[in-house]
Amino acid sequence: MSEFNKNLYMVKGIFVQDETEPIVTGFYYIDEHGRHFIIGDDFGHYETNPYTLCRCTGIKLKDSDYLPFEYDVFSYNEPLSDKFCFGYFEFNQYLTQWVLVTNNETHQYRTLNKCNNLIFTGRNVLLKDNDMNWFVEYSKKEFEKSKSNVIDNSYCPSKFRR
Repeated sequence: MSEFNKNLYMVKGIFVQDETEPIVTGFYYIDEHGRHFIIGDDFGHYETNPYTLCRCTGIKLKDSDYLPFEYDVFSYNEPLSDKFCFGYFEFNQYLTQWVLVTNNETHQYRTLNKCNNLIFTGRNVLLKDNDMNWFVEYSKKEFEKSKSNVIDNSYCPSKFRR
């Protein structure tokens, strides 16, 4: 029998009573009045917007005690490549597993076994608008780079050439 890991049941979200909108991590509950709260490590009750909740993924990263949450942004490099890329964690309903969304423009993703050296960047695209704007710009730049790749289609019949 495995040991209970409280971190697997944690969420993070935005504390709505603070104008600076700090992100809090803890356990989620709804009170008898229908208000949504996160109970933090300090046992404080932080009212939260339920649309900002990010679930813990439960994925154990190599050489880290950190368990990532939904929409956390990571840098990684693809196998056999030195190029660093970025993506955020999202649950893929079709694959029924967590994936890294690597491009908003083309809806690309990578399964975790196709990524090496995952490193948390401190960004979260759901909880911070500036992080989402940064990722959208990153996606657009990567998409523009990919459009300029020349495709060698000399082996294709002429009706299939671009």
